[in-house]
Amino acid sequence: MVAERHPHRLRPGAPAGTASVTVLDDDTPSLRVFLDPATIEEGGVVTGRVERNWITAAPLAVTLSASASGQVNLHVVVIGANQASAAFTLTTIQDTLPEKDDTLTITAEAGGFAGGRHRSFSPITRTCRR
Repeated sequence: MVAERHPHRLRPGAPAGTASVTVLDDDTPSLRVFLDPATIEEGGVVTGRVERNWITAAPLAVTLSASASGQVNLHVVVIGANQASAAFTLTTIQDTLPEKDDTLTITAEAGGFAGGRHRSFSPITRTCRR
C-alpha cells in the first residue's frame, strides 16, 4: 500500500484532501490566434500564428477579422494540409489623424471550426499606439 511507505500517512479520522482539474474539450474543432508583441506603433507590423486543434488532410482557409475596421490590413491565412498552424503578418494602418491608443481584438474564423481563441479561450487583444 503506497500510503504506508509515504512519511505522511493518512490517519483514521484525518480529513480527506481534494484537488480540481480543468479538462478542456478537444472534441470540437477550434482555432487559436497568437500575436507576438503586445503593443505596436501605428504603421507597424506584427507577426502572428493561427492554430487548429484538428489536423486534417485538407488545407484550411482562415479569415481574420478585427474589432475595429480600418485599423489593420487583414487577409485570409491558409493552414496547409496535414499542418497544425500557419504564420501571418498584420500591418497597422498609418494615418496622420490624432487619435487615442486603441485595443483591437483579432479573431480567426473558418467553416466547421469554433472562432479563434487564446489560451484562456477568450479573444486575444493587442494595443496599437497612436
